[in-house]
Amino acid sequence: VTYSRASLRSIVVSLLVIVLFCYLTATRYSTHLHSVKTNIKPTYVSNPIYSKISSDNTSSESKQIVLSDSINTEFISPYGFTYPADVMITSHWAVSMKRKLDEGKFGKQLTFLMVNSGYFSTLLNWLAHAKLHAEPLMENLLVVCLDEKSHVMLLNKGIISTVVKIEDVLKGIKEGAGVGFGGMVAVRLTLLRLLNHWGYDVLQMDTDALFMNNIQPILDQFKDSDIVTTVIKHSECLPKIAYDTWGFCLCTGVLLMRSTPNTEKMWQIMGRSHRSGSDQNIFNSILTTLEFSWTPFTDNNSVQHLKGVSTNYNITVIALSEDIVCRDSCDTAKLSSYYVCHPHSPHNGTSKHKMLTQQKLWIVTDKWAEMQSTVQPTAEWLKEITV
Repeated sequence: VTYSRASLRSIVVSLLVIVLFCYLTATRYSTHLHSVKTNIKPTYVSNPIYSKISSDNTSSESKQIVLSDSINTEFISPYGFTYPADVMITSHWAVSMKRKLDEGKFGKQLTFLMVNSGYFSTLLNWLAHAKLHAEPLMENLLVVCLDEKSHVMLLNKGIISTVVKIEDVLKGIKEGAGVGFGGMVAVRLTLLRLLNHWGYDVLQMDTDALFMNNIQPILDQFKDSDIVTTVIKHSECLPKIAYDTWGFCLCTGVLLMRSTPNTEKMWQIMGRSHRSGSDQNIFNSILTTLEFSWTPFTDNNSVQHLKGVSTNYNITVIALSEDIVCRDSCDTAKLSSYYVCHPHSPHNGTSKHKMLTQQKLWIVTDKWAEMQSTVQPTAEWLKEITV
């Protein structure tokens, strides 16, 4: 077969175009994966559905979106990197978690924490505080471990836990690959949303949000609310849009998300959004678009809190006073007066330990690892490693 010079030139050009297209596609995909592994801050095309919910001055009616009756049609958390919900809820880890919840005979409200082996000592410190000050909240405790090591250590001590690997929740992550803080946030939001979908009210706690007293009686005062969280009033709180809009921010380190039709609305709005950053940033940023009206009120113990109601979707949020759940402004001289003490601490496990020790909030012996094999898995084992 012979080709003319013009035909050969055309073939070469076509091949070059194909090679260039493949290179550009591979480069885009590589950048996409890199954004997942770091802080999950890709550039998105504007979502026309979510664009109807904005902070402009148009009427509430124009901002309404059509909400789905089924979780299966939505992404669970606000990233295009999580698997769709219909895939997620039938995955092996979700089925295993649901089975564990059913077998554990949990009540309507769960206390939920997430941990990996790098923060295991911080979790032990949280557990020790809970054992001393809020033991009833440990009865429905679920710890989600991001690695087998943490799971085995808890299993040996009789703490109900389950394993969820990041690559099973986020698309494009290879097994064992590390992800940034954004990836951890996406997983935690996904689990929180899934637990709500299964009908559980979920008290999500950071492992450095430490019980000083049993907060359940406070939460029980607001059973008609959809969400109970805590308020941060200083001007440097994040995200800035929340402080600029309301004069305060809402903290997600202590967050009760009830399983209600109204929280389902919020989850669907969040699932269609393109927000990134911490869960606190996402949570606040979305709520600022829903036209909340805030009113101060006094509870049964004469403590003043804030009640917010969304005029768009009738979502009710209670923001607990910093006088009972302190964030950043914890007075170490009166720790026993708080229900939860949640000082701002570094993300690094070692630095967190040092800071909590300085504030007299670290109560687990540094020899806990040596005692793991000798302390029996009884109801008293936490007391044995508490100093």
